[in-house]
Amino acid sequence: MRWLPDEGKYVVQVAHFRGQLEVEEAGFFVRAVDLARGTLALSDRSEEPLDPATLRPSPLDPDALLCTVKRDLVPGGLPARFERGAQAELLLAVEEGEGAPALRMAGVLRPAPGLAG
Repeated sequence: MRWLPDEGKYVVQVAHFRGQLEVEEAGFFVRAVDLARGTLALSDRSEEPLDPATLRPSPLDPDALLCTVKRDLVPGGLPARFERGAQAELLLAVEEGEGAPALRMAGVLRPAPGLAG
């Protein structure tokens, strides 16, 4: 599956056949987190920097986390949902910052206000 920015849709392509997909929540999944480098491994086999400020609970499943990725494809980016293992690893790095949750990445504490509550 991939995002077509010019057409504003997700598609899957097999050989010369292409079909549009309707995505309810997130078209990408976070498969792994590298907190030492501050990067995410995504389901499309790409790697992206993690912006802790974009972390938030899923509106469909409050126990699942989303973040924003692919800002180079579309203004404002696209949502990615954390797989369980990646989310568990991420949550181990959450600490209390200045009155709000923060994420320790590459030895630096970065605000993650979407993790509050």
